[in-house]
Order: sequence, then C-alpha cells, then structure tokens
Amino acid sequence: GKLAETQTRYIRCIKPNTVKSPLLMEHLPTVEQLRCAGVVAAVTISRSSFPNRLDCQNVLNRFRSLWPKGTEHCDEVDAVERTRADTDILLTSALESIEARKGNKTVKAFVIGKTRVYFRAGALEHLETQRLNGMSYWATEIQKIARGSIQRNTYHKQRQVAIKFQAIVRCFLDVQRYAEVQRKVIRVQSFWRRIAAQKLAVSLRTF
Repeated sequence: GKLAETQTRYIRCIKPNTVKSPLLMEHLPTVEQLRCAGVVAAVTISRSSFPNRLDCQNVLNRFRSLWPKGTEHCDEVDAVERTRADTDILLTSALESIEARKGNKTVKAFVIGKTRVYFRAGALEHLETQRLNGMSYWATEIQKIARGSIQRNTYHKQRQVAIKFQAIVRCFLDVQRYAEVQRKVIRVQSFWRRIAAQKLAVSLRTF
C-alpha cells in the first residue's frame, strides 16, 4: 500500500574521476559516461524540440498580465484541470503570432501536459518580451498618473501662495490708496470749513 503511493525515480550514478578522489572532475570520462547512458542524446532531443518547460501554475502566476481581455476563466471543478485549461487559454492567445503552419495543420508554440507546459524554441522568450512590454506600459501609465497628481498638488499649493501674496499686495495698495484719499478729503474739508468760518466771522462783525 505505502509502496504504491510513492513515485519511482531513475538514478544514474556518474563517476567524476577514475581515481575515486574527492573534489576532482575528469571531463572526458564523465562526458563519455553521460553519452553511453543516453543522457546527452536525451538532452539534445529535448532542447531541439522543447527547450523550456514550466509548471502550469507558475505560467499563470508569471504571465497573468497577458490574459486575453473579455475571456472568462475555466469553470472546471477539478483544480488541476482548471489550471490546465486556463493555461491553454492564456498561451493560445499570447503565442498566436508565432504559431507555425505545416500544410493545413497549425502547430502551436507549446504543448501542455497534465501539470507542465513545454515550450518550443523562442516561445518563452516571446512571452517574456510581451510581459516586459506590458509592465513597461503599465509602469508608464502609473508614472503618468503619479506625475499628474504631483503636478496638480504643486499647482494648487503655488496657487494658494499666489492668492495670499496677491491679497497682501492688494491690501497694502488699498491701505495706501485709502490714506491718500483720506488726506485729500481732509484738505477739502479743511478748505470748506475755513470758508464757512470766514463767512461766520464776517456775519458776526456786521452785528
């Protein structure tokens, strides 16, 4: 029972050197062992067809900004199938421009397994470029909004300072204007009072 729940792994032991000494690597014998075990051929085939692979959940987390607008997420009950379906929707839209045509058949730039995505050459680089371009666009938009807000706040502060300065200058000019008018009024009043006083003095003398 317990044994059936485990997952088997194939381990190929490679001898790094023929003298069995620690911290010593003999490249030619090591490469020859890898070649005889088929590791080099397997890696070469893997790299020539699907050089990159990622978990479906990692793909969704990293490239979620490339999700096609107006497209709903899959409503599968099973979490694994839902993640797989969402990954397929995301990558089909994002990698549509680099799909290849073989006769009447369209060859996608990726293949989805049960939990992993296998990318053909150049597909992952294309996704990263799109992601960086998207991040650059949104960074520009955020900077634009932030700079606009800063400039508006600066303008309002400068406007308030200008209004206060104008109020002080206008108050000073009004005070000066009032003082000048007051002096002129006093002169006019004194002139007419003098005339009235002279008339009163003349009238008193006649009596």
